[in-house]
Amino acid sequence: MIEERQHVFYITTAHTSYWFRVTAHGQLEHLYYGPRLTPQDPTAVAFKHTSGLGSTVAYDEQDWTYSLDTLPQ
Repeated sequence: MIEERQHVFYITTAHTSYWFRVTAHGQLEHLYYGPRLTPQDPTAVAFKHTSGLGSTVAYDEQDWTYSLDTLPQ
C-alpha cells in the first residue's frame, strides 16, 4: 500500500516499510526502510541537518546546513 501525507510517502508491504519525502527544495529524501511501521510523523527518523560542511555546495542561502552531499537520497 502507498500512502501520502504532506509530501511524505509511506510504502508498506506485509513485512516492511519504506518512507521518503519531497524536501522543501524539491529533492527526494530517504527516511526509513525496515520492519513494518504504521505511518506516522517521520521526524524521529529524518536526517538532522545540524551543521554545514566546509567543502559542500550551499543550495539555499537561508539554510547553509542543507546539502545534497549529506542528504540521504
